[in-house]
Amino acid sequence: MTTPAQRPAVDQFTEYLSAGEIRFQRCGSCGTLRGTLRAVCPVCLSREVTWVHAANAGTIVSYFIAHERFATALETPYTVLHVELDDGVRYTAGLTATSSGAPHVGGRVRLTVGKRDGESLPLFEW
Repeated sequence: MTTPAQRPAVDQFTEYLSAGEIRFQRCGSCGTLRGTLRAVCPVCLSREVTWVHAANAGTIVSYFIAHERFATALETPYTVLHVELDDGVRYTAGLTATSSGAPHVGGRVRLTVGKRDGESLPLFEW
């Protein structure tokens, strides 16, 4: 659930996704890059923000394969990856349905914009 203060950030993130881009917030004061949408910087509490392109590749830190539905309409099984992107941001997203083979910790993946039920969303490609 988003708070009213986060809503503009969610709208901006969604707009970038619709244009096929994945962008993260960078603090305008201290430069902290964050993959989680926030109204203020968690480091310096500044409200100044710019949007920068996310790194499009990273290394798998952990993952899980869901065999039961957890508040989602996704068909099971589906894979969710936690990845350290090359820009240092840790980000969690699903694995594309077109990826082949089993992912593994330390494996390299690419961050892409995919479509699911007409919605644009960030996905990792193995």
